[in-house]
Amino acid sequence: VSLGEARERVALAPGDVRRVTLPVPAGGGEIRLSPGDSFPVDDAAYVAAPEDAAVDVLLVTNDENRYLTTALSVIEPVELTVVAPPDSVPDPGEDAYDIVLYSNVDADAIRDAHVAAGRDALAAGGGVGIQAGASMPVDAYGDLLLLAPDGMGTNPSLATPVADDLTRDISFPPPERYVRGDLRSGRALVSTADGTPIVATGEQDGGQVLYYGYVESGSSFKYDFEYPIFWKRSVYA
Repeated sequence: VSLGEARERVALAPGDVRRVTLPVPAGGGEIRLSPGDSFPVDDAAYVAAPEDAAVDVLLVTNDENRYLTTALSVIEPVELTVVAPPDSVPDPGEDAYDIVLYSNVDADAIRDAHVAAGRDALAAGGGVGIQAGASMPVDAYGDLLLLAPDGMGTNPSLATPVADDLTRDISFPPPERYVRGDLRSGRALVSTADGTPIVATGEQDGGQVLYYGYVESGSSFKYDFEYPIFWKRSVYA
């Protein structure tokens, strides 16, 4: 079985099924079974992939969360750029950033260009993620923020997460502190017992939007081995 330059040999008896894992080359390619059999239609299949396999992630933050940056950095294709407003957004080159995340951003420091980077990512089919904070630049985020904030809450109980690829088999602990509020748009995947979204997703302008409602200073989730799994899934959602 071949894909690009990768090859793997398998032995098949009649009726056998085998799983083969091969790296996908930039730009995709043809999966070829060789030698073929008497039914040539299934001897080849085609895989699409971007020419640039890297995932360019921009993290906008005034108080860098090392748990978040570590979780993102260990995702092999991710190329992480961190900017602290009001510093200018680094030029992503010809294309927009694939993902733009906002975490611990000062309302007095964020500029239109930082929000525009997120909107450009959405328009290119990418994603935007906003982490909750005790004070968020709600007006600057506009409709990128899926939650309509209504003060702070403490020690809630959580309802059972909605079945979704993003939340599958992840045990979300109750936050010590959280931002109360109602969902403006999108879908809540993890909520408090009284209905405040803790994790929510939505589609906007051709891309995906994530609301991550754990206030990092009041959350034990960052210590959990499932924390980087959650962020890896979020990057690829």
